[in-house]
Amino acid sequence: MFKYLPVLALLCAPLFASWDCPGKKEVKVYNSSIDDSDLFRKCEEIVFINAEYLLWNVRQNTLDYALYSESPARNNSDSLLASGKFQRAGFGFDSGYRFSLGYFNAPKYWELKAQYAWLYSKANDSISSSSNHFLIGTFPQLLSRSLVEATSLAQLHYHVADFLIDRVFHPNPHLKLRLYAGITGAFFNQKWKVRYLDVINNTTTTTNNWNFNGVGFRTGVSFDWFWRKDVYITGIMTFANLVGKYKNRSTSITTENLSGSDDISIPVGNTSYEDWRLSFNTQFLAGPSYQRCFQKCRFEIFAGYELNIWTNVLDVFRSTFGTASQSKQTLINSGLLGLQGLTVRVNVDF
Repeated sequence: MFKYLPVLALLCAPLFASWDCPGKKEVKVYNSSIDDSDLFRKCEEIVFINAEYLLWNVRQNTLDYALYSESPARNNSDSLLASGKFQRAGFGFDSGYRFSLGYFNAPKYWELKAQYAWLYSKANDSISSSSNHFLIGTFPQLLSRSLVEATSLAQLHYHVADFLIDRVFHPNPHLKLRLYAGITGAFFNQKWKVRYLDVINNTTTTTNNWNFNGVGFRTGVSFDWFWRKDVYITGIMTFANLVGKYKNRSTSITTENLSGSDDISIPVGNTSYEDWRLSFNTQFLAGPSYQRCFQKCRFEIFAGYELNIWTNVLDVFRSTFGTASQSKQTLINSGLLGLQGLTVRVNVDF
């Protein structure tokens, strides 16, 4: 076994190596058209700040709240299956922000970075019945009359924080690579409210609120590839595994007096669930950037596409309806939480 240690040490040596840098008195010409030997200020200690604008769209596949059908029911029995087009709440594009602060140690070629991302997104949708359209809920309606309207409102709060250390490589003067590793934290909260209204103005409101708070380990790679005239192709891909606490609270309240002696202030459904679970995140970002060096600083303007996918953080709990003593079947809809869209970044090194 020990005979392989010299080979392993040789392979790992580049991770801890440093490059020879010119003396501090040497004056560099920071013009990529004249001298492209130091496009990244690789021989200078740097403090950098990033500010990013996020125009993202949240994607979820568990937000169906009603069925909308133009076809009449086959009969009035209770043995029919679902029929119609599912109505679901869809998120639009909403604004978010991400900020980071870092330090680059030039002689040793490692970098420290702390960053925080925030996004609030809302999905608001409604649908009404008509003489030619039949409307039913996908949650228990708890109403004896036909529905005239169904509304849905979902609100997502998204917070992700990272503390990363990376090793910087320059395979050639036109390419900069970073290998990342560090700690990540994710804090998500979603509130979803579905409301059904019948022909005599009775309502049933169902809420489904969930939280996930987790920490874990993130690793990945990024690159900056110089093309020409200060234009670069920039990209990043990271992966994270997290463990965290998941909580879900679901309630249903109706204004209809189902038995004739109900206290309508008491929810007809009130459940809570929590567990510790694992989650996996994939992040992908790519696009063009404009980067320019000056004698005392360097700046970057980037615009590109970003995709984030989170697993095992999204559950919607539904329940069948019956008397208090009857068993209830729990229906759990699970899916991916995805965020994708435009990321615009301004970076300054000094």
